[in-house]
Amino acid sequence: FDISKIATAITKANNQVPLNEQLSREQIQAIAGRIADVCSQSATEMNVEAIQDLVEKEIMKQGAFSIAKLYITYRYRHELMRKANSTDKQILSLLECCNEEVKQENSNKNSTVVSVQRDYMAGEVSKDITKRFLLDEDIVQAHEEGFAENMYLDAATRTKIEETGGANFLFVTKDDKLVTPKSDSILPSITRRSLMEVAEKYMGLEVEHREVYFDEIKEFKEVGLCGTAAVISPIGKINDHGTDIEIPSGMGEIGPVLKELRQTLVDIQECRIEGPEGWVVEVK
Repeated sequence: FDISKIATAITKANNQVPLNEQLSREQIQAIAGRIADVCSQSATEMNVEAIQDLVEKEIMKQGAFSIAKLYITYRYRHELMRKANSTDKQILSLLECCNEEVKQENSNKNSTVVSVQRDYMAGEVSKDITKRFLLDEDIVQAHEEGFAENMYLDAATRTKIEETGGANFLFVTKDDKLVTPKSDSILPSITRRSLMEVAEKYMGLEVEHREVYFDEIKEFKEVGLCGTAAVISPIGKINDHGTDIEIPSGMGEIGPVLKELRQTLVDIQECRIEGPEGWVVEVK
């Protein structure tokens, strides 16, 4: 949240009306200040649209309806610019063979070959459509800011951890219990169920499949995500609307409990140790 951006947007609209209809600099700063107060007192972080709605209402409270109308127009134009289609620029860079991302990611391919260009163009169009129409704005923003994954909380209370976009959570308590979130809306992951059985029967860990509250995260010593390909991927940090929650096992490598759990399941998959009945089937 940047109070100066609110003041700047109001000022731009203010400068377009006759002098006798303009707000004073002090009035504009007062509006921005009131918006800042509302945002700081809000129990949850307010999104851009909600803040802009407040700005419009505060301007109209001053009787400055012409300015409010211009602010709404400015807001609409700015939104269009923010959501502008950047696909054309990306495709042009492919045709001109100057797309650095493509050169670095696929140095073994000839980016001047038409078939390769066609594949990259399809990828750019798909990525653009996904970002503009299919994904929630908050998710797009998070990925653009460098976050690897997003954490979904329950829709009813926004207090219970559910899953990420493509994986289930695993938590390890300070006394080495394995905890997995329980919810009717979570993907029934085969990998998660397999890891729970391995933890209990092969490692002798106590396993809890229960509701997990977001406030509990600070109490876990290891956190990971589980899925088919990676089996378990470690999590070292969770960002809660600007506040970093550091996981004690760290960002460097997977924690000791989850590391052993992952390796045990991999050993079963690769027949280095015998798995539960029916887990491994020989195909002839």
